[in-house]
Amino acid sequence: MPPRTLTSLSCLLLTAATSADGQLLSAPSPAQDDLFGVTMSGTGHRVAISAIWCDTPAGVDRGSVFMYERAPNGPWMLTQTLEAPASADFDYFGSTLDLVGTQLLATSYRADVSGQVDRGAADIFEWNGEVWQHAQRLLAADGEAGDYFGSSGAIDGDTLVVTARYDTVAERPYQGSAYVFRRSTAGVWQQTQQLVDPNGAAFDVFGFDMALRGDTLFVGALWDDVGTQVNQGSVVVFRRQADGTFSFLQRLIAPDGTAHNEFGTRVHAVGNTVFCGSPNAVVDGEFGRGAVYAYHRTADGTFAFAGKLSNIDGHSGDGMGSSIDDEAGWIAVGAFSTNVGSALGAGAVHLFRRNLAGEWLDVATVVGDAAVGSGVSISGFGSSVCLAADGLVVGAYTSEVHGWPSAGCAQAFSVGSAIDLTMDGIIDGQDLAALIGLMGSTEPTAADIDFSGTVDSADLTILLAAWGS
Repeated sequence: MPPRTLTSLSCLLLTAATSADGQLLSAPSPAQDDLFGVTMSGTGHRVAISAIWCDTPAGVDRGSVFMYERAPNGPWMLTQTLEAPASADFDYFGSTLDLVGTQLLATSYRADVSGQVDRGAADIFEWNGEVWQHAQRLLAADGEAGDYFGSSGAIDGDTLVVTARYDTVAERPYQGSAYVFRRSTAGVWQQTQQLVDPNGAAFDVFGFDMALRGDTLFVGALWDDVGTQVNQGSVVVFRRQADGTFSFLQRLIAPDGTAHNEFGTRVHAVGNTVFCGSPNAVVDGEFGRGAVYAYHRTADGTFAFAGKLSNIDGHSGDGMGSSIDDEAGWIAVGAFSTNVGSALGAGAVHLFRRNLAGEWLDVATVVGDAAVGSGVSISGFGSSVCLAADGLVVGAYTSEVHGWPSAGCAQAFSVGSAIDLTMDGIIDGQDLAALIGLMGSTEPTAADIDFSGTVDSADLTILLAAWGS
């Protein structure tokens, strides 16, 4: 069937003053150019936030990761600060974060290894019930200086993938590659495969971002040339085979892509849908307004274009698609260069959800709101986003904090539930009836709350858990 039309409908502006507690988060001792909030990852009532240029007692720009937790409806509390167990100046620890259950992946793409500058490394931390402890350091078996191993990474079950966007492949500089690790029965991660784009070229930067979901891996190559369109960008899809290895499945490109769109700058997968951020996408003739392209798995296992998420009120240079996250029906998309009133580059986040007909609705715009006297001037809001439980945490890594430029901060919001299928303000029998009426459907619809591709009992369980809210 043809993809459904996506509707962009701005109907709500969320600010800290009117819709949530608006709690500001920053490093305990902020300093100039810490870049707190440049990356983050969360699960449940935990979130990890990095400050990759943060100085540590050991040296300069080594980077730190700050672990936060909160009780239901409570404030976020800093519980622990993590540093790389083996680090050097300018390692940028926390370059990429993926917090999954009791495991945290934190990369340092500029780590020096055995005298090889900027070779890159990745560290695994595990929650022991009381604190986060370092468990293992991962390196590329064939790593070399300048690879930037740790450009991106993700964990899913017993599989972990880390990319090296500047890896030289067959004498082609900056083509990039991805390394697959599997966890043994003893709990040790071991490299099992190295993946490259079968049609890759020099300077594709394959691995700038990636997403891992079950047996499917998506790797962005934002400088990939598509036809004559320089740096249009693409996302390469790999599928796990019966022997456990990944093989090339297909390449995703924007159907309306143009040169320098950098499609694949951000890649986020949930259920049977993958979202590909293109911050330089052309919208209504304006370059750089940015957009997110959705692709949905079809019956034969491949992915088909399912629509374009954009802001109808956007402007050139907004950079929408610079960050993406999901939670129970919400998709949060950062546009970190958006002008807000007279504040140039203040940034914004757009919250999207589907209606029952499968149309995407831009239902809320979230902007930063630092109160007078807070000592914070927000900019770059939306550089990272995290939807966890019923909360939204947004990074703003270029923000000024207590007079320190680019110290960076984050702000937390309450966003409520996206499980109100009928959008009447309450989850009740009408929502239940709507879901039951669509039970078994494989068409895009808000009733497919977990994006699995089918409206099923899992969606019913999620709806019942939110009953009455």
